[in-house]
Amino acid sequence: MHRHPGVKHDRIEDPVVLRAATSASSPHELMRLQGAAGNHAVADALHATGSLEVQRRLVLLPVVVRHRPAGVPRRGRPLIAANPAPVRRFRFHAMLGRPQWTGRAARLVRGPNQEVNHVISFEVIQSDLMAILNRSLRSGAPAVNAVTRLTDALFPTRPQPEYANMAVLRGRVLAGLPTRRRPIGPNLQRHVSGLLSALNSSPDNVRLGDRALNRSIGQSIDADFRPGTFWFSGRANTSGAAAPAGVAALPPGARTAGAPAGVGGAGGVHIANWVECVRLTAAHEAIVFGYQSASSQTLAFVINGIRGAVNPAAPPGRHLSSTQPPTVFRIASPYPVLVMDPRAGRMPFLFM
Repeated sequence: MHRHPGVKHDRIEDPVVLRAATSASSPHELMRLQGAAGNHAVADALHATGSLEVQRRLVLLPVVVRHRPAGVPRRGRPLIAANPAPVRRFRFHAMLGRPQWTGRAARLVRGPNQEVNHVISFEVIQSDLMAILNRSLRSGAPAVNAVTRLTDALFPTRPQPEYANMAVLRGRVLAGLPTRRRPIGPNLQRHVSGLLSALNSSPDNVRLGDRALNRSIGQSIDADFRPGTFWFSGRANTSGAAAPAGVAALPPGARTAGAPAGVGGAGGVHIANWVECVRLTAAHEAIVFGYQSASSQTLAFVINGIRGAVNPAAPPGRHLSSTQPPTVFRIASPYPVLVMDPRAGRMPFLFM
């Protein structure tokens, strides 16, 4: 489950792009500029100025659906009837930038070469939320379960004031989604922006970390690791990747990860032998397990020197973390990352 990360580039402050981005009069104009100047240039220009466009993360744009005229076949079959009138629907489009920090995240005091970093990147969160909302906008199906699972995963230590505020904003978004009996809410875009701002500053998902390491990690997982290694055997979710060979007998003094739920059940990959892994701290394991369970994307960690990811502050073969990397690493065959369910009720994830 390791992938080449999206590399975070150094800030670009092109004066031409800066003027054009900050003067864009509409989402359509800004999206056109993104295609012409490049995403990184526009994002950096907006971030450098704190432009209001940065705050408008998901933009609700109308989509005109035109029916085929009568007599035009579709998939080899003639249409019995046709309605040539266009139908207006809506779809969210992602815009570059990120909401400003709020609450405790905004009060973190940065040291030299530090910045506020996410465990689960904001880009991943935004992409997942956009997919759920667009699916609901397209079909009219309820989104309450999917949105609740996704957003709750970023607040594993609830209840807390930030979670209560997020839950209110989430309720407004769900109330604004159209159904077969209810039109789209007039303030849906504003409510979605508020929800994204709350998710961006979840206290459980942010902390101070090294700026350069975080940018090398990009949109992959930036989590804290426990010291040493653990040994695992049983069933695990691996996104179809082949199970590591492992060893038949545990070495003396080896720490095991505990008997996972569903060892004899279906699903996942059965790992018959013992596999040596690294694990996350309890707090970050809760976030990563919960979010991967709710996400439609396959999350990933970054290993230094693998598939182009290079950071001079870390040795080759080590998993990158902006705050607490693992204490052990291997260059030839890097350790998998085992992420257990904190409640010990579901099958773990093995990121390989």
